[in-house]
Amino acid sequence: MKVTYVSHACLLFDTGTTLIATDPWFDGPAFCDQWNVFPKPVETSGVEAASTILISHPHEDHMHEPTLRRLCARPKRLFYPFYWYPETIAWLRSAGMGEVVEARSGKSYAIDSNTTVTFVGAPGQNSIIVVESGGQVIVNVNDALHSEATPLIDTYVQLITKRWPKIDVVFCGFGGASYYPNALHSGGKDDQAIARLREQLFIHNFCRIVHGLAPRLAVPFAADFVLLAPHQRWINDVRFSREDIPTYYAQHFSDNGRTTVCAMYPGDWIVDGVVQRRSPYRRELAGGRLDHLVPLQYPEEVSAFRAADRPPDHSGDSWAGRLAAHLDTERKFYARGAFDGVRFSLRLRDLPGHNWFDISWNGQRFEVVQTVSPAASSMAKIETTTSVLETSIQSDWGGDAITIGYACDVTVLDSTSAGKARLCVSLLTRYPRPKSYALRFPIRTLDYLYQSVPMIRARARSKFKGPDLITSVHWLTGNVKAIRTAYGLPEVK
Repeated sequence: MKVTYVSHACLLFDTGTTLIATDPWFDGPAFCDQWNVFPKPVETSGVEAASTILISHPHEDHMHEPTLRRLCARPKRLFYPFYWYPETIAWLRSAGMGEVVEARSGKSYAIDSNTTVTFVGAPGQNSIIVVESGGQVIVNVNDALHSEATPLIDTYVQLITKRWPKIDVVFCGFGGASYYPNALHSGGKDDQAIARLREQLFIHNFCRIVHGLAPRLAVPFAADFVLLAPHQRWINDVRFSREDIPTYYAQHFSDNGRTTVCAMYPGDWIVDGVVQRRSPYRRELAGGRLDHLVPLQYPEEVSAFRAADRPPDHSGDSWAGRLAAHLDTERKFYARGAFDGVRFSLRLRDLPGHNWFDISWNGQRFEVVQTVSPAASSMAKIETTTSVLETSIQSDWGGDAITIGYACDVTVLDSTSAGKARLCVSLLTRYPRPKSYALRFPIRTLDYLYQSVPMIRARARSKFKGPDLITSVHWLTGNVKAIRTAYGLPEVK
């Protein structure tokens, strides 16, 4: 079996009789123009010719509608994981993309006479994909684990190795998607130092996953994107080079040479567990990085903030009313007392004139007032654009543009309320609520819970062991020592 690295999380499996593509994204940006594929793929004709597409989860950089519509001009067989939210599978089936299989967690599906694929439901909307062909086992972890708490990681490693004790290749995410804390700024926080530490955490988790799964070969992937807004480009610079990961693994996760960790680039491929270094990007590496190619591949800015050049769809008065109505629908999903003392300022950068909104909780409801500047007593300032906010509050998963896609900037003004800054941002999003769907689709919900027993047990174990360090306020206060201690992260040069 041959596995080609196309770009980001897109792989192309050639079993000898079937072409299988995973998580294709290369036809335009994602998350309201924020994420841009980098480096760009070398060749996509194989993906276009593939008869089968595997989608690990519905984040836009893995289930990218423009790319899917392009690929499915000729119908494919598409696999998508079973989830409690039924609208995504309904949309895929209504979009004319061919046969759409809703893959149950743990069930193996035949792709051809010598190949099977198994989806393993993971935290959130994610799934781990295992491809078996010709006696080889390839585990695609994608984004499922490297940003999760240690108990969850360990539970899934045990689950996978129990069923697949001998693994040939593991593909696993290693960083990049870290809106929190990179898009939040506060006094005393060194943004670059904390961002670099966050990236190290993801690298460390990648290594922990690989060490536990013990494959012959491990490949870091699913982090091939850049941010192009001028005030965000520093985030690209603090990310680890994938060339550094093999050394990090060898230094901190000794396994007596059992596993080889190897960096791959678009155009490289694997045959029988051996990497064929054929990518033209290898000739372009400078200090182990490709950053100098960003202005060549993207000579013009592509970002949500660039969209501020376009006229907004609504006036300030209209937005004040819409925000108040949206907040009124969201408040019922939070515990009583969650909003005590909450007051923040929102700026819609592309709105002319008075483009600040003072948002405060009066004990009964949220009040929204259009102003010329941020309120002096605000705990945080949030800046975005009308197009992003429109997406965030109108679409079921539109909040991903802000909470994953970096399409807002947050300045924490009250250090004593740093932990509530994330709450302020979450109020500007809209997400489907599991309880609501459980009432509408009780049988489906029970079926999902039945398939998710390992995840439920792991989450319970994680909560029992303490608070979620991934969302710890330490990331906002800038306490580097506390973060290193909490995660056991070694010093790196």
